[in-house]
Amino acid sequence: MNEFFKEKIVYALALLAALFAMKPIVEEFAALTVNLGFYNIELKLIYLIIMGILGFSVYLFSVNYITESPMVFVVKAGNFCYGASLLIPLVVLAVWGVNAAITVVLSNTKNFEIILNSVSLMTSIIAFVISVIANKRIIMRKLASIDRRNIQASNTKNEINTLETASKLIELEMYSNSILTAFSGLEYTLRGILNSKGITYDRKIYKLFDFAINEKVIPSMYKDDIDFIRNIRNHAAHPSDKYVIGKNDAEKVLNIVTAIFKEISIIDGRYSD
Repeated sequence: MNEFFKEKIVYALALLAALFAMKPIVEEFAALTVNLGFYNIELKLIYLIIMGILGFSVYLFSVNYITESPMVFVVKAGNFCYGASLLIPLVVLAVWGVNAAITVVLSNTKNFEIILNSVSLMTSIIAFVISVIANKRIIMRKLASIDRRNIQASNTKNEINTLETASKLIELEMYSNSILTAFSGLEYTLRGILNSKGITYDRKIYKLFDFAINEKVIPSMYKDDIDFIRNIRNHAAHPSDKYVIGKNDAEKVLNIVTAIFKEISIIDGRYSD
């Protein structure tokens, strides 16, 4: 899952690099100002604000990259800052455009400065509100959707690899290894789904599956099957003469895990049937 945060870091850094490349142009026109309503803000300050917000988003993405479980509020804050850095130039451009139009049309009007400042203030407020709404409802939703699809793709890849490896191990008569592989693959998928939803849970393996059932990540009808594969997994991990793992055990575990993966994929929205 860290790969997806790395992907966002790359995009954010690419945007930072593009802004940095524009620094000579910004310095050339640094004295230019935009009227935001009784306050003129320099182009250079706007540039630094965008760079600062974007840099902070990279920092937030990086924090999640080094953690095993992403912190949902950090993810949302990072996405918000990233979206804000994209929208600020549009807000400034909109305000500048309105100011330019007013200047052309009303430059000879009495009390022109008051009218310009008043309209600029209203335009700035409206543009700010619209940008915040657009950030939350469009950009952040889009980023969240991309994260969700990437996590689903990772889970699908893990599930396919798990089932293929477990099946090959059965063919090689490595039944205990097949069971451990299938169990680990299921554990990986469950942790990924719970982490992506920001759900706090006991990280002990024996409690993970019960928690997944309670959170409806796994249908409750598989409770007995989960108890079976946990029990068999313990025998596979700690072999003894009291219980010898056989082909039937490995095949049953593989069939159960295959069925659970299918149910999880439907609940997770990857497949419709």
